[in-house]
Amino acid sequence: MDSERLKKQYKGEDIISRLPDDVLSHIISRLEAKDAVKTCVLSTRWKNVWTLIYNFCFKLIRDGNEGNIGTLFVNFVELVLRRSQSKSIQKFHLKTHYGFQESDAAHLIELICWAVDRNVCSLTLKFNFAVERPMIRLPRSILTCKSLVKLSLGFSAFVLDIPDCAVCFSCLKFLSIYLYPPNSNSLQKLFRSCPILEELKIKGWHDMDGNVLSFDINVPTLKKLKIHLAIDYYDMLVHRFVVRASNLEYLDLCNDYLACVVVGETPFFNKVILGDDVIERLINEHPDDEATMRDFFRAISSTRFLSLVRNYKSLFF
Repeated sequence: MDSERLKKQYKGEDIISRLPDDVLSHIISRLEAKDAVKTCVLSTRWKNVWTLIYNFCFKLIRDGNEGNIGTLFVNFVELVLRRSQSKSIQKFHLKTHYGFQESDAAHLIELICWAVDRNVCSLTLKFNFAVERPMIRLPRSILTCKSLVKLSLGFSAFVLDIPDCAVCFSCLKFLSIYLYPPNSNSLQKLFRSCPILEELKIKGWHDMDGNVLSFDINVPTLKKLKIHLAIDYYDMLVHRFVVRASNLEYLDLCNDYLACVVVGETPFFNKVILGDDVIERLINEHPDDEATMRDFFRAISSTRFLSLVRNYKSLFF
């Protein structure tokens, strides 16, 4: 009865627009940034509500590198951020398949600094450049950002200068990286600089370029680890990934050369997921590595759930 009475009382009235700004901005912060901006045309009441959002998710997913669309995308992001009234934000996500021009690099760094200056909690950067091998040197302020809890880096456009033997990312708990090609030294420094990391995802391609991958994931606080690496050509190089994480509960491996994975400690796994290519390559193409295979399965023998997933690869966005 009460619901019927309310329907009659507010029939034809815009109840949502009567909500306070903080409630409205909370609602539209769930949208992608471009959709949040579109709410400004609803009415005069909504004209500036979008400037109060605290999640900034920008995504442009298409094929190709048509003209200067990457530059136009950066210009749109800059326009939105200039109008923003938020002093503290939760998410800043920048994802696109389009390659940026080298002239966009300085603007991209400014966007990243804007997010860090506003105490971003979740930072996602997944993009590339249209020209060969330009790099963005990420600002050092990322290393010391006290609010950053989740970091996701994609493709090969980034350089992150981490001092030797330095503890950075003091609050980072979730790290996801997509690399082409993976760089052992950079990865090693990155792992060592995250003192309270709980979840780590490593994805990427590795060409037959003569480089041996070797890194030690020595993170006592780590609870969840996912490694998805693929190779373009048949590569007989000896790679070695050592996992030392006594609190590890979840392990997800999908690699073309996983004979080199060594679980240095024997944690009690809650769940282990293996791609079928792991077993196939170990048995059919690396018969000399049977001892390594036995050691690997001995290390995960205490798992509660073991899954073998066919054609299980998620290497992209």
